[in-house]
Amino acid sequence: MAGLEQTARVAYEVATDSQFRRIVAHGESVADAGKDFTVHAPVRGLKPAHEYHYRFATRHGHSRVGRFRTLAPADSRQTLRIGFYSCSSYEAGYFTALAGLAKEPDLDLVLCLGDYIYEHHYYTGPAGRRDRTGGNHDGDVQSLAEYRQKYRLYQSDPHLQDMHAAYPFVSLWDDHEVEDNYAGWSPDSKQTNPQLENSGYPRRVPFAQRRRNAYRAFFEAMPRVPHKGDPDRIYGSVRLGQMAELYLTDERQYRDPQPCMDVQLTSCPADLLPGRTFLGSRQKAWLKKAVPAGRARWNLLSSETMMMALDSTPGVHVNQDQWDGYSAEREEILTHFHDAQVRNLVVLSGDLHTFVAGKPDHHR
Repeated sequence: MAGLEQTARVAYEVATDSQFRRIVAHGESVADAGKDFTVHAPVRGLKPAHEYHYRFATRHGHSRVGRFRTLAPADSRQTLRIGFYSCSSYEAGYFTALAGLAKEPDLDLVLCLGDYIYEHHYYTGPAGRRDRTGGNHDGDVQSLAEYRQKYRLYQSDPHLQDMHAAYPFVSLWDDHEVEDNYAGWSPDSKQTNPQLENSGYPRRVPFAQRRRNAYRAFFEAMPRVPHKGDPDRIYGSVRLGQMAELYLTDERQYRDPQPCMDVQLTSCPADLLPGRTFLGSRQKAWLKKAVPAGRARWNLLSSETMMMALDSTPGVHVNQDQWDGYSAEREEILTHFHDAQVRNLVVLSGDLHTFVAGKPDHHR
């Protein structure tokens, strides 16, 4: 909550109308200084497939009014509209795409496929978008306090605020929520100097601590409830009526390092070797079981990085940091889906800064 300087109780209200004449839920939650004054207030007893409005209040006044629609029940046949995006650098320009999402009519939810923030200075855009977060005021964040500062900067953007206020939000992380091209508990495999980031910038915090700082700030800033017993888990699924099941994956936390020192535009035979993992054994086992068992009309697989192969010349993958660098596991999973006669799988991918559409090769 903006404007607070110490831990305080915050009131919330949920109503069926934007004027709050028909309040259906209310209560109090704690804006804890130890959690950067973020508030996560679970609200129960709401009707499925209904639109509601919400706001928070302190003794200084009310927040802006937000809107959301509850999920349809599993047997609902109602149509579905999803907005999704990724890779939103504050410095690169203004968030006009998010303003466009906020103005879209009748979205059921917005999905972020990762890179909600950028942990380092990568782009030079308009003068008014200079990112001065971090201890050196240069946009590079490594400590917990700095990651929190980064989320506050991004969430001060009016277009991002409009998008959040308009629709329910489902969030995944990719690399820039922590560090460019990191893999599991390791930095990018092309960086061999432990004192430097992938970008060549000096480390002020050891990588393992940096990842812990970044994960904590992510869960504070995002509308997510941590899993009991596995607080850093983000993978799972969301049932969207009979129309779709949305599978959320984590393609950073459990992966092996990129092969061939993360080489680009060059042949890397190691990306075909079996035994290397992208999803980790537990997440992979869950996905291989969950998708064939899905009973919705469409299985929507959210993938922070591109699952479809992207070659510079046939057989030469452009980017080892995406699924191409873990080709054997991709083949294992897709072959399993094929053999289980999964015919309704759609993959939604982020990361690439490009819009691409493709379909499977049926002549295998």
